[in-house]
Amino acid sequence: QKMGEGAVLLRAHGIVPPEVREAVWALIPRLSFDRDADSVDGAPTFELRWAREGRFTHDGLAALLAETVEERLLPLLRRSPLCDQGSEL
Repeated sequence: QKMGEGAVLLRAHGIVPPEVREAVWALIPRLSFDRDADSVDGAPTFELRWAREGRFTHDGLAALLAETVEERLLPLLRRSPLCDQGSEL
């Protein structure tokens, strides 16, 4: 299936180890979330940009998630229909 011809869903149960999830949850109260209006319903987005253009933008989350992203998430995405063969991700 070529991109643009439909939806692609990747299920990755257990991709984030429990100890990493717990550490991220513990960090959440100290994070600052954007509250910009959502473009669809106007409600606050409560989003946190933790990566942009392939680089982490939050040191605390980078320390917790870098290994999982590099060793688990990116290899999964590279093998998926979301990534053309030979392209960089």
